[in-house]
Amino acid sequence: AVARASFADLTPAADRLPRRDLLQISEKYFDALQAGDGDLAPFHPACVRIENGVQATGIPVSGGKPPESCYDNIEHIAPLSNITKRRVVAVDETRNLVMLVADFSMPGTDSPQLAAWKKAHPPEMSAMVEQTVRPSSGPLFELFRIRQGKIAEIEAVFYGPRMPYGFGTGWD
Repeated sequence: AVARASFADLTPAADRLPRRDLLQISEKYFDALQAGDGDLAPFHPACVRIENGVQATGIPVSGGKPPESCYDNIEHIAPLSNITKRRVVAVDETRNLVMLVADFSMPGTDSPQLAAWKKAHPPEMSAMVEQTVRPSSGPLFELFRIRQGKIAEIEAVFYGPRMPYGFGTGWD
């Protein structure tokens, strides 16, 4: 896999944010996800989220609906997840990047939200969708690019084989 070139770009000195602000903005994403409320996270209008190499936002949705935004994506992921044990992996103030890791558990309930999620995402995400219907846990790495004080890019990586629900990250 190749990292997005934009993650290598330096942020102009005038637009750089202090570590504390970068962390607060990034943590709000997990707050929004846990609460199922996209209003809790400051999303840039052009925010793009990629999950395990597959673009999950900003792509056409079935039925001629507008592309799902990072804000909308919260609504579809939240019913499937429980996020605990958040940790900071790295903060790069020269690029306005933050990487967090958390224990991401999915209870695996087959709910109306899950059915809507399956309909709204492209077929190439089917392997990930299939994992959501079986209870599982594992570490979730999220890399955030902050622009203008808002989350502009998200790279999500679910690491390794999914473990039984509630298993944890292995670093507990």
